[in-house]
Amino acid sequence: MQKRLLGLLALGGTQGLIGWWMVKSGLWTKPDYQDRPRVSPYRLMTHLMMATMIYSGVLYNAFTLLIKPITVEAGDVKQLKYIRKLRIIGLIMIKCILLNIFSGALVAGIDAGKV
Repeated sequence: MQKRLLGLLALGGTQGLIGWWMVKSGLWTKPDYQDRPRVSPYRLMTHLMMATMIYSGVLYNAFTLLIKPITVEAGDVKQLKYIRKLRIIGLIMIKCILLNIFSGALVAGIDAGKV
C-alpha cells in the first residue's frame, strides 16, 4: 500500500510539472489572428493523460481495499471463460473510451469543434 501511495504522490508532483509546462506554452507571443492565449493541444492532452493515470491509480487502490478477489471452483471452466470474456470486452471498451477522451483534448485545444 505504501509503495502505491508513494507512486501516486510522485505522479501528482509530475502532474504539477506537466501543468506548468502546459501553461508555459500559452505564454508565448501569439499571432495577430488569435485573440486569446492558447496552450499547445499536445501538452493539454499530456496533462489530461496524466490526470487520467492518477485517477485510475486512486480507483485501483480503492477497489483493492473494498472488493475481495473472486474465487472460482477448479472444475468450473464455463464460469472462467465467461469472466475472461467479460474482462476482454471491458478492457477494449476502456481503451476506446480513453482514446475518445484524449482525442477530445486535441479537438478542444485547437478549437476544432467550432469549425
